[in-house]
This record gives sequence, structure tokens and C-alpha cells, in this order.
Amino acid sequence: MIQGFYKVLKTAYISLFQGSDNLWLSDKNRLYFIAHHTMKEYTKFEAERLLGVSQTSFYKYVKNLGIQLINKVNEKGKITYIRAEDLDKIMASLGKAKIDHQNSMSFSESEAKNSGTEESELEIIRQENFTLRLKTREQDEIIKSKEQVITLYKEQQHQMQMQRNNAQNEFKGLYTQFVKVSTQSTAYLIISIALFIVLLVFILLVLFKKLQL
Repeated sequence: MIQGFYKVLKTAYISLFQGSDNLWLSDKNRLYFIAHHTMKEYTKFEAERLLGVSQTSFYKYVKNLGIQLINKVNEKGKITYIRAEDLDKIMASLGKAKIDHQNSMSFSESEAKNSGTEESELEIIRQENFTLRLKTREQDEIIKSKEQVITLYKEQQHQMQMQRNNAQNEFKGLYTQFVKVSTQSTAYLIISIALFIVLLVFILLVLFKKLQL
């Protein structure tokens, strides 16, 4: 009997740790074996479901409690695990009862693979979101640069318009002053000519009277 149990235990060990598919245990015994003798680990998604928290909250509790997660890779992608005792720590910090690991650890190898697939898809989505944020940031910087160029252009145009307005105002002032001076000069010239004519007529009259005498 002991040898038979040892043989089953050895077969289970080879199947779990060396990739063998020859594990001839019933589902109940297999889950009990997994929960109490081997992994004692939950996938991140299973842990989030059991805790009833989001991914962000899950990572926050992990960080605050100094818990080290376990990352494994299969043909489908990366899978993140948390140890059962670490999960109990989070449950205790939330004031929740400990989990019955024998009944709750009900995932199979195919579910673990699907979990890895889901996590890989989430990783792809995160990378795509990160790339999208980078592109958005680049576009924002381009738009910001264009706005700065447009603003600089408008400022230069405004300064040039002000300079033109100042030059026009100065020209108008000079032209007005020139017209004023010209008008005054013309008036003085007309008065001078009139006085000259009057003086000339007066001289002619005087000469004419002298000739008559």
C-alpha cells in the first residue's frame, strides 16, 4: 500500500513538474494534492475573484504587504500566481475569513493555460495602450509645437502691424506739419507779393506826379 501511494505520488510529481500527462488521479484527489502538497498558488485572476477586488486594488495590497508574486510562462504566455498564504494575508488585511484552499483551488491545467492566454492578451492590450499613449503624446507635442509656431507668427504679425501703424501715424504727422508749414509759407509769400505790388504802385504814382510837375 505504501509503495502504491509512493508510486502515485511520484507520478503526480512528474506530471506537475516535468510536463507529463500521465497523472492518473481523480479530480478530487488531484485538487487536494495540488492544494496541500505542491503549488498552493492561485492565478492572479482567481485571487482577484476570491478577494472581490480590481486589478489595481490587488496590486496595491500586494505592494503594501510586501508580497512577492510568481510569474510563470507556458506555451500560451505569462501567468502570474500568488501563494495561498500570501492570499490569506490580503484576506486578513481586508477583515475577511481565510479561504478553504481545498475547495477554492479548483482550476485545472487547461484553465491555467486559458488564464495565461488571458493575461497575454491583457499584456498585448497594455502594450497597445502604451503605444497609443505614446502616439497621442507625440501628436499632442506636434500640435503644441504648431500652436507655438502659430502664436509666434501672430505675435510677429501684430508687432509688424503696430510698426506699420506707428510709421503711418508718423508719416501723417509729418505730412500735416509739412502742409501747415507750406500753407503758412504760401500765405506769407502772397502777403509779401501784395505788399510789393502796393509799394510798386505807390512808387509809380509818386514818380508820375513828379513828372507832371
